[in-house]
This record gives sequence, structure tokens and C-alpha cells, in this order.
Amino acid sequence: PFIIARVDGRFYAVEDNCSHEDYPLSYGCLEGDRIKCSLHGSRFSLATGEPTEEPADQPIRTHAVKVIDGRVWIDPTPRPR
Repeated sequence: PFIIARVDGRFYAVEDNCSHEDYPLSYGCLEGDRIKCSLHGSRFSLATGEPTEEPADQPIRTHAVKVIDGRVWIDPTPRPR
């Protein structure tokens, strides 16, 4: 599963799983260009997947996104870390 977020007109796609615990990030919330895990409060950059707050210390997977003719397309292949 993916999370698709639109922040300031830009689309992001990230995996829907916290790297700290096996818990859906979709239960959390967006804070600007970061997503917050509601279980322990870790935050991740939507652009890079890097954790920006503990307790997570491993990144989440990000995916390339394109908008073509008003449709959002996600490359299911994770970007290299």
C-alpha cells in the first residue's frame, strides 16, 4: 500500500508502513512535507523517506510520481535509498 500526498501542489508517494514498528502511516497525519506515525510519533520526509524524529532511525520507501492529463501515476518500484 502507498500513501499519496499533495503538498503545495507537489505529489509524493511513500510506503504505508512505519520503519520503526509495523504500523500503517495512513493512521497518522501530514505536517507540511512530513508524515507523522500516530503510534510513537516518528516523522518522515515525504521527499526522501528519511526519519526526521525518533524513535524511527530507518527511512521509509519513496516512489516516483507523475501527473499526466490530470491522473496521478506511481512507479511501484521503490527509489534507491
